[in-house]
Amino acid sequence: MSETLSFETKDKRQFLLKNIEIAFFFDSIYTLLSNEYMFY
Repeated sequence: MSETLSFETKDKRQFLLKNIEIAFFFDSIYTLLSNEYMFY
Protein backbone atom coordinates (compact mmCIF):
# COMPACT_ATOMS: atom_id res chain seq x y z
CA MET A 1 0.00 0.00 0.00
CA SER A 2 2.73 2.46 0.95
CA GLU A 3 4.67 1.57 -2.20
CA THR A 4 1.83 2.50 -4.52
CA LEU A 5 1.19 5.65 -2.49
CA SER A 6 4.83 6.76 -2.76
CA PHE A 7 4.79 5.98 -6.48
CA GLU A 8 1.63 8.04 -6.93
CA THR A 9 3.04 11.02 -5.04
CA LYS A 10 6.27 10.81 -7.02
CA ASP A 11 4.29 10.64 -10.26
CA LYS A 12 2.13 13.59 -9.19
CA ARG A 13 5.24 15.56 -8.28
CA GLN A 14 6.76 14.98 -11.73
CA PHE A 15 3.44 15.92 -13.33
CA LEU A 16 3.30 19.14 -11.30
CA LEU A 17 6.91 19.98 -12.11
CA LYS A 18 6.23 19.49 -15.81
CA ASN A 19 3.15 21.71 -15.58
CA ILE A 20 5.14 24.38 -13.74
CA GLU A 21 7.83 24.25 -16.44
CA ILE A 22 5.19 24.65 -19.17
CA ALA A 23 3.54 27.47 -17.22
CA PHE A 24 6.85 29.34 -16.89
CA PHE A 25 7.55 28.71 -20.57
CA PHE A 26 4.23 30.19 -21.68
CA ASP A 27 4.57 33.00 -19.15
CA SER A 28 7.95 34.00 -20.59
CA ILE A 29 6.56 33.85 -24.14
CA TYR A 30 3.57 35.97 -23.10
CA THR A 31 5.90 38.49 -21.45
CA LEU A 32 8.07 38.65 -24.58
CA LEU A 33 5.03 39.13 -26.81
CA SER A 34 3.51 41.83 -24.61
CA ASN A 35 6.88 43.62 -24.51
CA GLU A 36 7.06 43.43 -28.31
CA TYR A 37 3.56 44.86 -28.69
CA MET A 38 4.32 47.69 -26.27
CA PHE A 39 6.96 49.02 -28.64
CA TYR A 40 4.54 49.36 -31.54
